[in-house]
Amino acid sequence: MSKKKKDGILVFISYATKDAQTFQIPIICEKLTEYPEIKDVLYWQEDLQDDIWTYMDKNIGKCDIFVLFCSPNAMESVPVQKEWHAADALNKPIIPVFSSIEYVPPLLRPRLGLQVDVFNVEENIKKLYELIKKKYIPKEDLTISLSFTYKNKTEIIHAEKKAYFLTPLIEFCMKNNLSIKNILVTTSAGTRVPDDLFDESVSFVYSKFGNEFIINIEKMQIVANFKVCLIGDAASGKSKLLQHCIEATYDEEYMPTIGVDYWVKPFHFQSIDKNFDIVLIFWDFGGDFEEAGKKKELLNESDGIFVVGDLTRKETFERIETGCVPKIRKVLGEDIPIILLANKCDLEHTINKEHLKELAKRLKLENVFLTSAKTGENVEAAFKSIIAPMITRALKIL
Repeated sequence: MSKKKKDGILVFISYATKDAQTFQIPIICEKLTEYPEIKDVLYWQEDLQDDIWTYMDKNIGKCDIFVLFCSPNAMESVPVQKEWHAADALNKPIIPVFSSIEYVPPLLRPRLGLQVDVFNVEENIKKLYELIKKKYIPKEDLTISLSFTYKNKTEIIHAEKKAYFLTPLIEFCMKNNLSIKNILVTTSAGTRVPDDLFDESVSFVYSKFGNEFIINIEKMQIVANFKVCLIGDAASGKSKLLQHCIEATYDEEYMPTIGVDYWVKPFHFQSIDKNFDIVLIFWDFGGDFEEAGKKKELLNESDGIFVVGDLTRKETFERIETGCVPKIRKVLGEDIPIILLANKCDLEHTINKEHLKELAKRLKLENVFLTSAKTGENVEAAFKSIIAPMITRALKIL
């Protein structure tokens, strides 16, 4: 490449390395820079310090004109495809250079290009120079300086007034490894720039919001279903807890569950960078754990477990410790989230919370809640508490 000038047109040339001699790329670049209007010609060479991807990332965004040498080799070149797609996304003027129109990407065929005779390099250079001048519009007359800030890092991008506002946004996101799909754009005063204005011109957005913008990551929306089983002795209140959680009702009449009953409850959960719409599918096992344990296949693919004890019957917690939890972990693995529900806290009982905390610690449970299906105490909070450990476990598996 020749010595850079202070002002003029910056040209980026994209080509398949196999075509360097066919099109006489080095000669074309050298001759183009002899014209006073052309500041420099950028093109990747194998002896450059940067690899082709780094070179592309550094230079496509700042070029004024993008020249694409089209050929069978270029059609098969991944870097060439990436380069012209990036240039198009950045609204760069693209000049296809070709010996046959069939080698030009269909999307670019309507663009004003140059059909060349590979044996007449001097004539090709003159025609390409004239076409570059024709497509170039001086930036200093038609640009607006936009300030984008992300995580206290500010960058000024000189955007064409008539370009889509999306164009400088894409340029900024590419430089900062951000996905354009997940960004939230606000002004320095905190006013959100609606996503539907990204397709408006830079000058239109500037007239409404100014030129200083803050970029944040919008929370990703994730939808997931989880299978959650309720296990415990008969009459411990498993079904009553679910009834209160889902229907906000309580029925004094005891109706034992036969086999397995199913309940569904949606929840919304937020983490630092994600929104989760969660559906918990509850499997309510009737009878005691020994009966449920005989059907191990019903426990398979469970994402979380609630073990329910009856505070008026100390033996229910003894069975949870000696039989229930060990067998669950044997079937589902040591990492399965398990939460203890000490139910019927509205009734007189002798088991204190410290004892339950010690039990949960010995069994390595996620948490323990004193609940009442009758009054609703801790019911919603208990069922919602299993979501976070299930999500954590699911993300580790993924």
